[in-house]
Amino acid sequence: MMRIPAPRVSSLSPPSPSDPLPRLRGVLDRGGLAWLALGCALLITLALWRYSSVEFETRSRDRFRSRAEQQLVALKSRMENYEQVLKGAAGLFAASGIVTRDEWRDYVAHLELDRSLPGIQATGYAAMVPGQFRAAHEAVVRADGFPHYTIHPSGNRPMYGVIVYIEPFADRNLRAFGFDMYSEPTRREAMDRARDTGRAALSGKVTLVQETLRDVQSGFLMYLPVYRHDQPHETVAERRASLAGFVYSPFRATDLMQSVFKASDIEVELYDTADTPTRENLLFESAHAERNSKYWRDMPVRIAGRTWTARFRSSKLFENHAASQQPAITLVCGIALSLLLFALLYLDASHRRDLERQVRERTRDLTHARDEAEGASRAKTAFLATVSHELRTPLNAIIGFSSVLLQDSLSDEQRKQLVIINRSGLQLLELIKEILDITSIEAGQLTITLEEVALATLLREQCDALHVQARETGLTLRLDASPELLMVRADRNRLRQVVRNLISNALKFTDEGGVVVRCLPFGKLARVEIEDTGIGIPPGQLATLFTPFQRANNPGARQRAGTGLGLAISRRLVEAMGGRIGVASHVGRGSLFWFTVPLVF
Repeated sequence: MMRIPAPRVSSLSPPSPSDPLPRLRGVLDRGGLAWLALGCALLITLALWRYSSVEFETRSRDRFRSRAEQQLVALKSRMENYEQVLKGAAGLFAASGIVTRDEWRDYVAHLELDRSLPGIQATGYAAMVPGQFRAAHEAVVRADGFPHYTIHPSGNRPMYGVIVYIEPFADRNLRAFGFDMYSEPTRREAMDRARDTGRAALSGKVTLVQETLRDVQSGFLMYLPVYRHDQPHETVAERRASLAGFVYSPFRATDLMQSVFKASDIEVELYDTADTPTRENLLFESAHAERNSKYWRDMPVRIAGRTWTARFRSSKLFENHAASQQPAITLVCGIALSLLLFALLYLDASHRRDLERQVRERTRDLTHARDEAEGASRAKTAFLATVSHELRTPLNAIIGFSSVLLQDSLSDEQRKQLVIINRSGLQLLELIKEILDITSIEAGQLTITLEEVALATLLREQCDALHVQARETGLTLRLDASPELLMVRADRNRLRQVVRNLISNALKFTDEGGVVVRCLPFGKLARVEIEDTGIGIPPGQLATLFTPFQRANNPGARQRAGTGLGLAISRRLVEAMGGRIGVASHVGRGSLFWFTVPLVF
């Protein structure tokens, strides 16, 4: 930009007192503009310093909260895995009726818990023995090769919950053999809760009988009831009457939590309470030194019917990493730049280019900060994908084990229970696959392989596969395909996933009538329609129906299971294959979902 100098006033012609130019030039000559620029620059520097300080503090708090939530997820995941182990053990009793000591030892040994789920003290079975059968029970166990076996603690009680199997059967665990857990109030409360609910129950804080005089730790136990397989247990009264015993796992809190909480930048305290944490209900603390952490957060966690409070505190390592010199650097640099600006106003225009360079450098710094924020979002997606992958390991074991048991000779009740376990496992596996699909899509890792696909043939295969599901619910499933064989360009597996998801949804939300699948040419596209006679979708929900975790909710209709991911994934897949997807619906009359894919010419 060209600068035009102000006209000079001749010394021979004195300026008029009302002329503003001499006064303005006098101010400029005294450096008034430089001082004004310096003041403005310092104000901007203080604002940037304040913004930078607040931004880094907010980012550190968010990072701490994210780390705490990751640790909480790790704890819940680990405890759910232990619960699955107990469910498998209960399934062993349900399948066999009577499990021998050798069978129990072999079963636990094959789980390899010390490698796959470290931190568990033992896995055992406690039998419920009425008081009048105590002597007979002791005689049976003694005859089994334990001549000195006696229920302890001593005393006559109306009911005993006696540990008869415990693996590994060595070292500390030998102290628990024959122990009556039902004699201790805290354990009894958890056993009664598990018995009445039919679900896993976590006990309060106890001292395990495995403890010696050295390295004493707080402990707790997880129980899952085992009912007599030939007796009903649908109601509380039936459960109490048919209770045979409990599969259970004792945990030494410190041994377990040290294998769960491995992060060095987060300190953890775990309390057996949903109220105010105190030292009396402390289960575990990762750091014994008392210090005032900069960040801390109490988070409740519900596990097997019991609420713990997890207190997360930032460690010195976290705080050192979170402490940034950038706000101070911003302040110092800002002041320096202000002074430089003050000096540059006395120099010629060439110095201004240096100032512009400094501005560009600051812009790059802000761009770098933005890139770091985007990296944190990608890290979240990667974490979710990793957790989903890790969940499949125990889930595949459950599905495989139940499938093997279904091949044996079973009673109707046993087969029904195993079918439920197997079906639930498959449903959960499908959920994990959906989560992996949506995270892959969000991370930009979706791969589409286009090829020529016979659309009518693919639709017929999917209708045949889902025909049994429709027939079991009293519905009809009919394919109305165009006479010609429509060849489309699409990813065969992804197209099959979309079709199966839409037909399954139609069957799920249809109580009577049926579902019709149509296939017809639509210009240069093939259009597939899935029309049902179901409950329909309210108009206000159509706009968000293809958004992740959004599910149709028709007031007055019963709720259907689902995650809200299927339609979102289907939309992304169809669009990636060059098509579109949509829906039309009338409440009470049904819905019509459609999508298009390019034809092959």
